Amino acid sequence: FSPASLMKVPIMIALLKLSEKEPTVLEPKIKFIEKRESNYTLGRPVGENSSLLVSGVSYTVLQLIELMISESDNEATILLLDYINQLDQHLLKVVQKDIGLEIPDSIINAEDFITVKRYSSFFRTLYNASYLNESNSNLALSILIKSGYGFGIRLAIPINIDIAHKYGHKLIRKDYHQLHHFAVVYHQKKPYLLGVMTKGKDLEELKYSITRLSKVIYNEVDQKAELKENYLKRDLE
Repeated sequence: FSPASLMKVPIMIALLKLSEKEPTVLEPKIKFIEKRESNYTLGRPVGENSSLLVSGVSYTVLQLIELMISESDNEATILLLDYINQLDQHLLKVVQKDIGLEIPDSIINAEDFITVKRYSSFFRTLYNASYLNESNSNLALSILIKSGYGFGIRLAIPINIDIAHKYGHKLIRKDYHQLHHFAVVYHQKKPYLLGVMTKGKDLEELKYSITRLSKVIYNEVDQKAELKENYLKRDLE
């Protein structure tokens, strides 16, 4: 599949990783001048994504990260990519390689390059705090919990249960979509990671398919969580 906006998560991870060596890296303010998303689409259709950035206003790097994740703001993403390139042109590739994600040299010619299992590594490393330190892993997860996307997995999970999640939507052409959703579901007894990637002509049907599958999985986990023989050691701690 094509990861689409799911690739915003490794951008966040890269900046948080750098902040472990340079704590002030999240503090600088960057001024938003004008929208530039159309410069990066190479003539392909752009999905609905109205930026919340205001022309002439400056935002801290951390604020841009929050907007990039919670609102999937593409203009905030562009500013952060510029910032990363100014700091270290190799940073993002290093982080992706560290976590086991290899991106083709030409994404234009090989857009469908990622699997559910491969992408899930980003969420696993955050939940286990195995790449970022515990503080930054928790910060990343707290930002993902604020994601404003209310469809897919979110619709399948009771509202009192937090999920740290990110969706990705790509309009391949006017009548064909890819829609993906990944989440850490904070079930009270058995937290779990779920990722679903889809493609097809009907966007609403893709949303419904993700919700339907997510509901089946949640119900199965919820039922098994009541059986103590299914607990992992850390579930009991």
